[in-house]
Order: sequence, then C-alpha cells, then structure tokens
Amino acid sequence: MMELSDLEVVGEERGKARIMKYRISVVEILRFLKQYYSYKELSQIVGIDETTLCRYIRGSSIPSFEKARNIWSRLNEKLDLSSIIFKRINISPDGLLEYLNVLTDPVILKVLSSKLYLELSGYRITKIVSKDNIILSLATVLSMYLNTGLFIVSDRAPLTKEYIVEHVIEPPNRIRTIYIPRIQARKREEVIIIWDIIKSPDEISAVIRGLEKNRMYIHLVFSLILLGDEALSENKFQIKYLLKI
Repeated sequence: MMELSDLEVVGEERGKARIMKYRISVVEILRFLKQYYSYKELSQIVGIDETTLCRYIRGSSIPSFEKARNIWSRLNEKLDLSSIIFKRINISPDGLLEYLNVLTDPVILKVLSSKLYLELSGYRITKIVSKDNIILSLATVLSMYLNTGLFIVSDRAPLTKEYIVEHVIEPPNRIRTIYIPRIQARKREEVIIIWDIIKSPDEISAVIRGLEKNRMYIHLVFSLILLGDEALSENKFQIKYLLKI
C-alpha cells in the first residue's frame, strides 16, 4: 500500500501540495466518469454514498487523502478507465488511426494526466520526454501536473548546438534519424516518456539509448497507441498504453 511518505517524493513538489493535488486528481476522474455512469452506479463502484459523491463531483468538498486513495484503488479494480477514453480513437476506412480529437480535448488531456499522475505516485520524476508532434499536448499538461521539466526529441535537428543522434531502420530500407538534445546533468535525471504510436521496439529503444547517454533513467513509457506485442516482448522497460491494436 502506498504510504504518505511515498507520495511526497514525486516530482518537485513536497508535502501538502502534493497530497492536495492527489485528492483533486481523483475528483477530476470522478467528474469525467459521471458522463458515463449515474451517481448510483458510481456509488456502487467506489463504495461511497451518493450524497457524498455528489459533493465531490460538484466541488462542494474533496475527499481526504485516505478516501481519495481508496477511491482510486476501487476504480482501478472495477473499471478500465483507458477503455472509456480510447472509444474516442477511430480507425478510418483506409486504416488510418484518428486520435486528434483525444489530444486536442482539454477534458481528456486533464483526465489522462490525472490518471498518469496517480499511477506515478511514489516515483521521483524530474523530466517528461516527448516527441515534437501532437502528443506534446499531453506531455505538456502532465509536466504541469508533476511540476517537472519538458524534454523534446525530434526527427529534425533541434534548436541547440549539441545533440545526440540515434538511427532507426524502417522497412523497407529507410534510415530515420532521431535528434536528442544533449544536456550536462549534474545528477541523474529520472524520466517518463510520452509517445503517440509505438509501431516497433526499434524507435523507442533508439530514444532510450540517447536518453541514457544524457544520464537519464527511464521509469516508464506511456504510448497512446501500441501496435502489436513486439515492443512489449523485446524491451525490458515498462510500457503502458491506452489502446493496443
């Protein structure tokens, strides 16, 4: 079970600020779920009477840390929050994945960030790593939740004099270059990677190699979409995802 002291080591915030944000994040998720469930149904899921639940969702009060932790535990046990969100992701008739509406919806961005924030409780995170495309919207919101820096990798040379270059071979014989800004870290950076689509382990492995040259330790990779099981089976790092195809 997560202890209060575990929560206090996350990101750059400490003590009461971190605890308050945890409690508010749980309420944000309850508000989102109210679009899909009645008060009665939510009450049965989280084990709280409807009147109290109504006060939380309407903003009249917020749960204590202990109650918030219990609510989050029961939601994880009884609901798949990701499955509700990925219903917003469509596959077009020609096979293209359409997820722009997820990453441009401020409510979804807030709920995803709240979910990741709660899952990262107990970790020390100093940087959020992302690529320079639409997934940057989620990475930016999450970095604000965690009060951490944002670190961007790119397929184009970054606006910095020094960078690390990694290469990815893509079928049939295309070589893609990934640019990772070089930093002079006084101490080890501890990061999570936020990605849009992981098609194979090669791309994300190249990114991790470059980050490790910067003395960055990767706690977690979160991808909006994961194509197949190859990345899960061939890499040692932990991958979470919203939708697997």
